[in-house]
Amino acid sequence: MSSLPRPEIILEPAKVIFDNVGLVRQSGHNMTDVAGRQIAADDHAAPPSSSSSGPGSSAYVPFVLKLTLSGHRNAISSVKFSPDRQWIGSSSADKTVIVWRISSGTVEGKLEEHEDGINDFDWSPNMSFIVTASDDRTLRIWSLRTWTCVRILRGHTSIVFCCNFRPDSKRIVSGSFDETVRIWNTTTGVEKKTIMAHFAPVTAVCFNPNGRLVVSTSFDGMCRIWDAKSGNLLKTVLENKDLPVSFARFIPGGKLILIATHDSILRCYLTQTGELYKTYKGHTNQKYCMFSQEMADQYIVSGSEDNYIYIWDCISEHILQKFEAHKRSEDPVIAVACQVDGKCRMIASGGHLEDKTVKLWVQERQEPAGPKL
Repeated sequence: MSSLPRPEIILEPAKVIFDNVGLVRQSGHNMTDVAGRQIAADDHAAPPSSSSSGPGSSAYVPFVLKLTLSGHRNAISSVKFSPDRQWIGSSSADKTVIVWRISSGTVEGKLEEHEDGINDFDWSPNMSFIVTASDDRTLRIWSLRTWTCVRILRGHTSIVFCCNFRPDSKRIVSGSFDETVRIWNTTTGVEKKTIMAHFAPVTAVCFNPNGRLVVSTSFDGMCRIWDAKSGNLLKTVLENKDLPVSFARFIPGGKLILIATHDSILRCYLTQTGELYKTYKGHTNQKYCMFSQEMADQYIVSGSEDNYIYIWDCISEHILQKFEAHKRSEDPVIAVACQVDGKCRMIASGGHLEDKTVKLWVQERQEPAGPKL
């Protein structure tokens, strides 16, 4: 394909079409709703296999399986811990979000009004709302007090693939297959800004910690940083039309950006300069858009298309542990999330194809503190 123009501010939608994006974490159409729930506690599960190398790796404490949650009837697209660390939520192609209490594994709430599969969701930092992004071209805002939909956000003209709350909970950013990034008022549901951001489906959006910047990624091979208020393009961190970008997020404190690309490499860039800082290799990511995350400034955690979860040392870039997460070897691990609760570190993962469970992995005893990002 010929080289694409790279405008600073795009005033009309890009016309480039990607015929076979293969993008979906898993889009769900006309699937039945969740019925029933099963919980299996795995407190005494054997430690998963680990692969360690580099200085200090002997002190690493492996993550082990603690809890398995069943309830979804189709692929799980996203898992995320609540800001108060009490709940974990999971979205699915079955058109629902299920919220589970971590301490007991019981279902606290279920959100089920979307007409098609849910690709992503996010908790408001003030613990008032959940926002969901769906194949039905809408976002919905749900009350965490009543578990009901309080607002429907309409404006995207294609699948809404990703969403994120601003740290003050007053704004929501979304990305879509319509190639736009949009910013919404949480209280009114009014669309505040439309950014003609990319030339292919948008795969990830995220506010930085002070809410002034938005990072977006796309299958057009670009990772871009935007001024959240004006919508102006500030920086293109990555630009390679032959390398789809599947995910990005600011880590930690917004000084770094973690970026996933379809060459099975995670790259960490300095936000201010755009300089490459670290690379993490070993997992497989050539087809799906999967989540990656930093934990406690010490680990990088990612799912993989080989059914493993990978954990790297942030500084040395060495793999500290990899373990099989779900039932079948061909089942990719798309959805992962991390949380630190006191001395207990947790990873959640969601099954994508055959295994539709949410699993919680714990590292109950921390290793000695080492270098941090």
